[in-house]
Amino acid sequence: MISGNLKVQILGCYLERLTNEASHTIIFETWVNQMRDALVTMFNISNADATALALQGMDDILAEEDTNHEYHFVTKFNQFAIDHYGMSLMDAHQTAQLYINKSLGTSCP
Repeated sequence: MISGNLKVQILGCYLERLTNEASHTIIFETWVNQMRDALVTMFNISNADATALALQGMDDILAEEDTNHEYHFVTKFNQFAIDHYGMSLMDAHQTAQLYINKSLGTSCP
């Protein structure tokens, strides 16, 4: 039999996970478009590149760690990105890396 205290801890962990996942989904579904539009307006870059940079900014919540301590994009978020933003999270990551490595964009002085 599970003690009352353990039940409360398990329920608390479940609700925390549920709340975090729900808030991440809301952010992922709304924030990317707002950030993309701001980047296009401010830096006059393409919608695709701005979307990639916005998605890159969410890497920490779009990936999960496996048992080997390697990170992989969450399948449902990757599929959502393909369906709604027209690119996979890996494509977005690779485009953003071109900006990070200064192969694209304009460097600040």
